[in-house]
Amino acid sequence: DEVTAMITLVPEFELHDTRNEIVFIVDRSGSMSGSKMDNVKEALQLFLRALPENCYFNIVGFGSSYSMLFKSSQRYDEKKLNQATQHVNLMSANLGGTELMNPLHAV
Repeated sequence: DEVTAMITLVPEFELHDTRNEIVFIVDRSGSMSGSKMDNVKEALQLFLRALPENCYFNIVGFGSSYSMLFKSSQRYDEKKLNQATQHVNLMSANLGGTELMNPLHAV
């Protein structure tokens, strides 16, 4: 006699709301001038429009110094998207050398 059985176990668990945060860290050092910066800006505009609803985001540009679009990450909405889009349009490779540690510590 042969017996075949199939068992399916479905775990029960609760998912808690989490705060998704995406921080774009952009090299704006002098070595990024020209087409490199144009490519970064184009990609960043695409990424910004693909962010999930209700996430938090920020943009940090770095070189010898760094700058943040927002003081702290902001909830993604149309108003913040428009601010970010304008910010990206104005970005240039004007922040000097390439020093990444300070912006990483800041985020």
